[in-house]
Formats: sequence, C-alpha cells, structure tokens
Amino acid sequence: MRPTLRRIKIVFIALPLLSLFLISCTLSEESRTTTSRSTKVYIDKTKGQWPRRNLIKALQAFEREFDRIKDQRQLVAADLGAGAGNETIFLIEKGWKVIAIDIDPYSIETINDRFQELQSLQGDGSKAKLGSLDARLVSMQKMVLEPFSLDLVNASLSLPFVPRSEMKEVWNNIIEALRVGGVFTGHFFGSEHGWRNRLRMSFYSEKEIYKEFLDDYSLRIESFSEMKSDAPTAAGGTVFFHTFTVIAQKTDDHYKRNTRGMNPY
Repeated sequence: MRPTLRRIKIVFIALPLLSLFLISCTLSEESRTTTSRSTKVYIDKTKGQWPRRNLIKALQAFEREFDRIKDQRQLVAADLGAGAGNETIFLIEKGWKVIAIDIDPYSIETINDRFQELQSLQGDGSKAKLGSLDARLVSMQKMVLEPFSLDLVNASLSLPFVPRSEMKEVWNNIIEALRVGGVFTGHFFGSEHGWRNRLRMSFYSEKEIYKEFLDDYSLRIESFSEMKSDAPTAAGGTVFFHTFTVIAQKTDDHYKRNTRGMNPY
C-alpha cells in the first residue's frame, strides 16, 4: 500500500537542461585504473558548475531538519558518481562530511585537488567552517556504506549507469545506509531515453520506479518529477533525455518492517 505522497509531476518537451549533460560512457563494475578521453572532457567541462537542482531542492525542503541535526553533530552525506565534485564541494562548504564515490581515478583526483584548494583558500579568520572529505575510488556496486550512517544520499545522474540486474542491490545499500529521516535525491532514466538500447545501463517507466524502488520501502516522497528534453553530449550532437527526479525521506515504517531488530539510531 502506497504511503500518502506529496507528488509533483512535470514534463518538459524539447527544452534545454540547466546543466550540461556530457556523460558518454557506461560504468563498469570495478573501479577504473585509467580515464577515457570522454570522461576527462566531461569532468573538465562540468567542474565548477552550480550544483544540480535536485540537490538544492532537497536541501531547501529539509532545511529545518538538517539545521536541527547540525546543532548536535556534523551532517554526513554520500555523493554517488561524484564526477567533477560540484555537489561534493558545495556540501563541504556548508560543513558536511561527504563520502564521494566514483569509479574513475580522474574524478577522485579532481575532487581531492578541489578540496585541498578549498582548504588553502580558507584563512584562519574565516567564519565558515568547512566539512570534510572521504573520496573513494570504487563503483556503486562495490561501495561499502555503514548502515544508518547517512543524513543524505545524492545520486545526480549516476544510478542509470548501474546495470538493471544490479540496481536492486545498490538501492538496498543506499536505503540501509540512510538514518531515520535521511533523505535521498537523485535521478532515474526513463524508458524513452535516447540511450535506452545501451547495455549495462538501466531505464524505467514511472510505474516501475514506484514498484521497484519506492512503494516497497515506504519512503515518504517529497517530490517526483519527469523531464523530457534534447541535451548535448561529450561526443557532440544531442541525445533525447528522459529523466525522473526523486526526492524521498526514509521513515520509521521502513525500519519496523525491514531492519530485523537492528537499531537505526
């Protein structure tokens, strides 16, 4: 039975995306030892961009809850498929501890360099208190996240690069890692996406997303939106993007049915 939802559905046809989507390769199960040219182009071109809208929206929606936690301890987030580190650095600047996950060594190198630069730019007299970075060279399929350790999981345009056969395990790992009241924000690719015939990726209809990732977990949906638009690629030209954006909060009900006696606190 579906929980009561505050649900928003938006469909955009043939409108440019706010962010430049330059992803052009699928993610292998193991972390890479080398970086492809297209991945390097993507990271270099997107480095320094404003964080994606889904993360900003999630932080705004749960600002009161996050502020309350921040008064007691440091907030902890995981940024999955961190890429150029835009969301990672944004959260660190706000005092979060961020676990940045990516399978590409150039991504992790870039994020570490940006964090070191951020530290060097912060003078002793700065009022802003930086968070901390834990950058991990690992795939989402192989990542290890401590249960009930995260206040936020950000998966901006990264989950679709997990093969469908492995998505359930990755999703279970994400949900288990969230604390009570923890928030997920991220994207799924829709069944009309221009890359829908690519191997080792995952694409879903709206009904499938609810059935496989939302209903069974009794998550409270803050927002659910759909976007359809042509977008540029790293290789040149455009691809038709069909994207679902989800912001959801893990609830007590999930623990009562699924934790088997584990203490979520």
